[in-house]
Amino acid sequence: MIFLRYLTMSRNHISPTPHSKGTQIINASTNETPGEGVLQYVIAHRFGSFNDDYLYNFFGLDNAQIRMQLDYGVTNRLNIGIGRSSFLKVADGFVKYKPLLQTKGKQKPSSKHNIT
Repeated sequence: MIFLRYLTMSRNHISPTPHSKGTQIINASTNETPGEGVLQYVIAHRFGSFNDDYLYNFFGLDNAQIRMQLDYGVTNRLNIGIGRSSFLKVADGFVKYKPLLQTKGKQKPSSKHNIT
């Protein structure tokens, strides 16, 4: 019963400032979503190794790995997306949902997201 109260919380509740404003921090996903109706394109780039041939490999750019990702905010709490990585040529899809929202007051904060 308490869980249903959190799910049916009115939209005029006071939300605290989020701990991060973006959907990604470095190479990890956060619990934030892009927002309702927002289409977001993310490019993540990882440099290759800096070994003895760093000039030949152009400072790690020639053997770099890249990930491209397209996110869509279905609602303010639901995010879907697809992505592809150049490492092992892997493609993936994901769904992120925020079942509970953090509020100011006596409620306890909670968040969860799944990557599939």
